[in-house]
Amino acid sequence: MHASKTRSVRPVTKPRWIQKLRLRLKELNFIKGPLHYYTVVTSTQSEASKLASAGGNEGTVIIARKQYEGRGRLKRKWRSDPGGLWMSIILKPKFYMGKTHLITLLASLSVVRSMDQLSISEASIEWPNDVLIGKSKAAGIISEAVFQGSELKHIILGIGLNVNNQISRFEGELLRDATSLREASGHLFKLDEVAFLILRNFEGLCAEAQQLNPVNLLSHVRNRMGTIGKDIVLTIEGKDLKTQATDLSPDGELTIKEKDGALRNIRPVDVEKLHQA
Repeated sequence: MHASKTRSVRPVTKPRWIQKLRLRLKELNFIKGPLHYYTVVTSTQSEASKLASAGGNEGTVIIARKQYEGRGRLKRKWRSDPGGLWMSIILKPKFYMGKTHLITLLASLSVVRSMDQLSISEASIEWPNDVLIGKSKAAGIISEAVFQGSELKHIILGIGLNVNNQISRFEGELLRDATSLREASGHLFKLDEVAFLILRNFEGLCAEAQQLNPVNLLSHVRNRMGTIGKDIVLTIEGKDLKTQATDLSPDGELTIKEKDGALRNIRPVDVEKLHQA
């Protein structure tokens, strides 16, 4: 959801679902907006970054109907056609512990819980930043922290979710690996309802993290991870490593079992790709 090229950004008359969502944001505690909507944008992450750098408030939400250059972790391209939810939020968390990926994991949990509430079965978290329905990817999460010296200025949280997308129109690997709420359920969803559920669930998790400790919430993340206890293949520095995922560490790293039985923690930044063996 980041940009490498400059393209025009076109604000438009807000569709009805955006107007409904703007009203519903008033029910939340800190993700209250303002809500910025674009019909076409290079990336919601880049727009959120501009707003944050200009002094944008925590809880500012940016949504686009379509992104030219939506991206996920490691600058991978994320297809962002109309029908999906392409959203970024400006955060200034008080509980930040120097682990940006903890924000990613909490956001992933909020998406999974929202799917539960929408009666989507088989939703799970695929560490470090994806949400699956069954074995197919439905959502990707990205968190980008900005510092001034050693001081955290803000985090831009990006959530890309296939909602009403027709995956049959995708091509190649995207067609094989992707799904949407529509494909999984057989019916369409109201985008304002989906977005509000995710934001409300995420805000609730942030409140718990502030009162307790984000590490205490990782047990809930672990319980929704579909890879724990299973054989997986990690791509690290271009090489595939077949191993077994055994746990989620207190730092949000993936614990794997080496061939000699030793346990090793893997950081998200070190992993290029993960899939079940």
